[in-house]
Amino acid sequence: MEYIFGKNPVIELIKSGHEVSEIFMENSPAKKPFFREVIAKMRELKKVIKYSYVTREKLTNMCLSPDHQGIAAEFGGFKTAGIQAYLKEIGKKEDIFLFILDCIHDPHNLGAILRSSYSLGVSGCVIFEKRSAKINATVAKTSAGAVFHSKLIMSEGIFDAITNLRGAGFTVLGCEMNAEKNIFDYNLKKGRYAVILSNEGEGLSGKSQSKIDGTVKIPMAADFDSLNVSVTAGIIAYEYARQGFAK
Repeated sequence: MEYIFGKNPVIELIKSGHEVSEIFMENSPAKKPFFREVIAKMRELKKVIKYSYVTREKLTNMCLSPDHQGIAAEFGGFKTAGIQAYLKEIGKKEDIFLFILDCIHDPHNLGAILRSSYSLGVSGCVIFEKRSAKINATVAKTSAGAVFHSKLIMSEGIFDAITNLRGAGFTVLGCEMNAEKNIFDYNLKKGRYAVILSNEGEGLSGKSQSKIDGTVKIPMAADFDSLNVSVTAGIIAYEYARQGFAK
């Protein structure tokens, strides 16, 4: 069992298909209106979930953080799929867009990427078992609960992901500030695409570049080093969504 906390994460957890064991709410009159909203959402969705009122101190100890907004939930754990299982699941589906998240160690960046990706219709995110921030309560809170609706695809590492996805017909692109082509040059809604987003401090390794189909960039108006990786993800995710809106 794991704990998550915060208003939006708990609401989205309730709305998702995850198993929820219990919801804990701070015994504070000031927060009662929101708690009534949570209880109403459970009833609306016909979810029978145990809930109880506890002290703020107990919530803080439970969450290992004072930033719980007076609410937390115990649940069965985050849902992920192995990359082989995911490829079997999608079968012959033609138009898919994924992010491959390489060396994203900051849980706040990871949560922000998941929030943008889910909101803008990205099919899923490939995350590595040893080269990624752990999916945890911080990721859930930063994603505003989007993590519970996102397709999280686990891979052993970057080369495993590239090999499996290219073998399944994906065009794999790396996002690099010095690339010749722009991300806007691609019709991301037509075909299978996966874009690698790397930690801005490390970038995409030369060995990885040698195994992919090409690199792309986001054109910049100023001569500046780079964008934060979560901002980059948001721009690319919006371009993917925009191409669908433009039809």
